[in-house]
Amino acid sequence: MAMEEGKPQSYTTRSQDEPSSHTMAAPVLPNDITIELDGVQYLIHPKPSAELEILHLPNDLNAESITALRESDSRHDNSWLPVTVIKSSDRLFPDNPCVPRPYLEDELQKMQELDDVLIDTFTQTIIYLIPSDAAPALTPISSDSKSSRKIRFAKSRHDDELYSAPYFLQGEHLYKAYRLYPDIYGAFISGIFESSPGHYQEIQSNLIPIPSRLYSHQPGSNPQKPLSGMRIAIKDIFHICGLKTGAGSKAYRSLSQPATNTAEAVQALIDAGAVLVGKTKTVSFASGAAAADWTEYECPINPRGDWRLDPDCSSTGSGVAMAGYEWLDFSIGSDSLGSMVGPAAANGVFGLRPTHGLPFPPSAKDGILVSRLLDTVGHFSRNLPGLETLARAWFPGSKLESGIYRGVRRILVHPELTTSYEENEDSIIKDFVLDFERITGLSAENFDLGASALTPPDESTPGMKWSEYLSNTMANIQLYDSYHNSLGFDQQFRDRFNSSPSLEPIVAYKRELARETVSKAMYEDECSRIKKFQECIQTEIMVAGTVMLLPIIGVKPSFIDAQPSMKSLIAEQDARPWTEVLGERGRRWQGFGFRSTAVSVLGGLPCVSFPVGETPYDGKSGTQKKTFKRPINLMIVGAPRSDVALISLVKEIFELANRPLDVKTGSTIY
Repeated sequence: MAMEEGKPQSYTTRSQDEPSSHTMAAPVLPNDITIELDGVQYLIHPKPSAELEILHLPNDLNAESITALRESDSRHDNSWLPVTVIKSSDRLFPDNPCVPRPYLEDELQKMQELDDVLIDTFTQTIIYLIPSDAAPALTPISSDSKSSRKIRFAKSRHDDELYSAPYFLQGEHLYKAYRLYPDIYGAFISGIFESSPGHYQEIQSNLIPIPSRLYSHQPGSNPQKPLSGMRIAIKDIFHICGLKTGAGSKAYRSLSQPATNTAEAVQALIDAGAVLVGKTKTVSFASGAAAADWTEYECPINPRGDWRLDPDCSSTGSGVAMAGYEWLDFSIGSDSLGSMVGPAAANGVFGLRPTHGLPFPPSAKDGILVSRLLDTVGHFSRNLPGLETLARAWFPGSKLESGIYRGVRRILVHPELTTSYEENEDSIIKDFVLDFERITGLSAENFDLGASALTPPDESTPGMKWSEYLSNTMANIQLYDSYHNSLGFDQQFRDRFNSSPSLEPIVAYKRELARETVSKAMYEDECSRIKKFQECIQTEIMVAGTVMLLPIIGVKPSFIDAQPSMKSLIAEQDARPWTEVLGERGRRWQGFGFRSTAVSVLGGLPCVSFPVGETPYDGKSGTQKKTFKRPINLMIVGAPRSDVALISLVKEIFELANRPLDVKTGSTIY
């Protein structure tokens, strides 16, 4: 509802759960208090940020409004006043006791340029915050403007940390404002906010609470917090203190207790200044699945094209959120078999699968594990500078810096990079390779690692190629590890509910396949194969100065309605095991074969997925056929621990080739 000037607003209570008491002597609000201003919904933080002393100054031009403000103590009548706090500038005291209106107008303009939470309604009432030790013997406002804004002077009673930013005023207490954005693509399990230091709370709706950017120092202003104010979404397999971890499974969520710790990798982002805004959807237990395979939750919608493109997996929600929402700066996913690379490509954004073990080794104390040998955390961004900024904050020990392209000595290109695509897509790929060659001054070498013979040769199988030697390695390791990692959950669920947990068919398939086909001896053999492969690739092939360009899995577009929904199969299923019912439909997601992602996954190497263009395809708009565009991504693999350098390389290639460094949200990337 639109605000009448000078009148406080009514609020709507969404739930009545009482949070813990605040140390300040102030009203603690019911959770999920929302208010609507000029058609925009807001969440009000349940705990006050500060208690003010509203000043009645000599010659105050707004004495009547101050009196009205004091009389509207909302602890009695449940009313609110949206306000903008402007902290006094030191240069105005004591030399210039008059606060010029042009100064205030200039400050407001700067604030609104930086912030999407601060709409005009907040600026109708200004709380000008003066130092607590300042004497209020001053003329409060110059009269060289006809502005109708209400100006109130105040001090903080307890020297609370306040920013020049939008707040809601209730009585003499200020509360932070969160703009509620609708999750139109279904990317999130829930929106979240920090209810108390280090402790988070979710809101049960399809609205995501976004705090003002003005509550944080601006990025770059504090070297210790390079991500200050950056809004980040987290895949729902990582623990966040105070929240349940659902892992895409209703059974797991029902057993889960609110986490008492935040995952180490996530905490590192918070320590760098990042602001967590929500937990994103994942395929159940971070498995592989098509959009049609989702049954317990609705699969997020890929914002690109006609909304029928499969968003890929398992970091589905994180990829979709990055492609869909301008108000989000980064999203965090994980990668076991390609779950960063694939969603980045499907949704046309930039993504990093880091060197295995960076920024922190995978650990069960931090969330859900697929396999310690394969899992990494990763991040998505809509622009290369942002991808680099977060990587630098996350991986401070990177040994290579920008300008790496001058040190590149070898470019390896998989032969399928320029043979697997349609003609118009092929030209997009070739143009990028030509740019790469021109800028580095090198000629790309065709190199098919999978077709290369083992080094050193395997005595029992002379002449064997890597693609044969590792054909089942990714699959068998992730099947064995994910199955054994799940046994504790299964037993706990049976102990509590006296029944077996309900599982997504694709997960039930995985467990049956693991139990029936992967023995401990097979698993140990596959582990030795990974070790052999890493010794070869990290010391002989992917050494410093070498990069490899590869195609992304699933060159052809995949549509969400390309196969019957899993829900229809459930309705038809009889007593047959899922391994028989699903067959190849389930097998395709398990990592069999030596696919392009194996170089990074099995090699433990960093990999960047990046868009190089978009190509037309025939889609639908309602019942009408129409031409849409879908993104084309490539991936580049580098030497171990060269993560930041690899991103810097791609960024510099883009800059020198005059390619766009960022992509848009919505149906097209440019």
